[in-house]
Amino acid sequence: MALICAVQGWAESPSITVLTGTAVHCDSSGSGGNPTTIEWFVTPPGGTTPANPSSTEQAFDLSVEIPGSWTIDLNMEYAHDVDGSPWSSQDQGVIEAKSVVADLDPGPLVVTTTDTITLDGSGSQISALAVASAVFKVDDIPIDGCSFSGPVTDPGILTCTFPASDLGPGVFVLSLELTDSVGGFVDTDQATLEIIEEPPFFIDFLAFPGQPTPLAATFDLVLSDGWQYSDLGTALWDPGDGGLPENMNCPADYFECEHWAHTFPDDGYYDVTVTVTTGGGHTDSVTHQVMIGNPPPLPTADFSASPAAATVNSPVAFTFTGSCTEVCTYFWDFGDGSTSTMLNPTHTFIAPIDREVELTVSNNTGQDIATQEITVSNCWSPSGTITQNGSCYGAPITLSAPNADGFSWSTGSTSGSIVVAQPALYWAHLLKGATCWAFLDHTVSLWQCQGNPEGNVDMDAQGQVDAADIQALIRELSDEDGLLVIDSWAAELGAPGADLTGTTGPDGLITSDDLDHLLGLLFSGE
Repeated sequence: MALICAVQGWAESPSITVLTGTAVHCDSSGSGGNPTTIEWFVTPPGGTTPANPSSTEQAFDLSVEIPGSWTIDLNMEYAHDVDGSPWSSQDQGVIEAKSVVADLDPGPLVVTTTDTITLDGSGSQISALAVASAVFKVDDIPIDGCSFSGPVTDPGILTCTFPASDLGPGVFVLSLELTDSVGGFVDTDQATLEIIEEPPFFIDFLAFPGQPTPLAATFDLVLSDGWQYSDLGTALWDPGDGGLPENMNCPADYFECEHWAHTFPDDGYYDVTVTVTTGGGHTDSVTHQVMIGNPPPLPTADFSASPAAATVNSPVAFTFTGSCTEVCTYFWDFGDGSTSTMLNPTHTFIAPIDREVELTVSNNTGQDIATQEITVSNCWSPSGTITQNGSCYGAPITLSAPNADGFSWSTGSTSGSIVVAQPALYWAHLLKGATCWAFLDHTVSLWQCQGNPEGNVDMDAQGQVDAADIQALIRELSDEDGLLVIDSWAAELGAPGADLTGTTGPDGLITSDDLDHLLGLLFSGE
């Protein structure tokens, strides 16, 4: 005998799953023989088998209104007997009735941390007799923004999207949980998702010059492990010969993207660059120098320094030890603002500061650069520092160096002390013996020590307006800017406060009358 229960559109089976409110057709016509009695017994969820049959027909329809397991029993009796007893046969089927049926489509089951995960629950079912609520979960924890409170009647709204980086690498159980908001029936569908770290994206290329002519070359793109050419979006090839870069659309020009060809205008060395962007936005770039044809050799920059341990105010000889053919040029940058274009220059470093010396060698085919760090130190250590005597504008300021056998100041003086008038950085080389130098520096800062800035002559240390004041004022009146000094504190004046005249005395403005008065004071013999 055979018991078949079916719903339109569903596969026939003794046991099926249906939504509540669905009409189920059960049929025993597939049974053999000619039964004299047919009895169907339907047991609802949580109930007991009825004493009387639910139907005695060959087939009957059942409407399942309650969620749960419905048991269908079929008993059939036949007229012939076996060993004096009537022959009978039984069969049983189960109908699982659900008010909600969760159906989770997780998309790809293996993704990388840079992917976006989209969970689709639109294949779920909700009975016409029920409304539902829904929640997407990861490892039984609700996903933020992916809960749907009732009433949910259209499964088409059940989607959840979030970046895989929110979870990080690992294996996770994804689930969609539907709840019948009326009866409290719950159905869950699950899937296992693996998230892996995306492999690093970097590129390289191989150059094959000389095909089909000496000035033509083919460049084969190489991708790092874990990446496919189908992952690429664009490849921008720059031949480095002054021509326009060629942008390849990799999905459309698959072969040309992977195997790019170019013909160069002349023999030479070219810096060929390719920049590749994936469809997901990853970018990498690489440049290689490629020899095309038969150009002269490229120069090689290298040099030595003697002595290797440099000291201040002592010459260092630099010797070119590289190679260069054809017409060559040499450019030395000593790292202290000084340069040279000689083949083997000599340079003297002023201060005990480590310098990075750079040599650039060029010819018609290209250039090369070499650098070395030169350590510069004092040859000896003086017993003290530069000392300053005086700190007032207009007063003599004396700088004195410690004891040494010889001196060379930044002002050009070769004595042990110098007199300065302006605030600035001053330095001195101090000699010990015949060739051993040390370096000391000192910054002079000056102050307006006394006097009334609105003008009196008793301003400088001598109590008089002297020639330095007149020189400063003459410069100010002849600088052709159309303005006179207004602020008598201005640093150009040897002794601020040269404003002497006005209708009621000093007026805060330096004018030609002030100049005349100052000239009279200077040459009065007083």
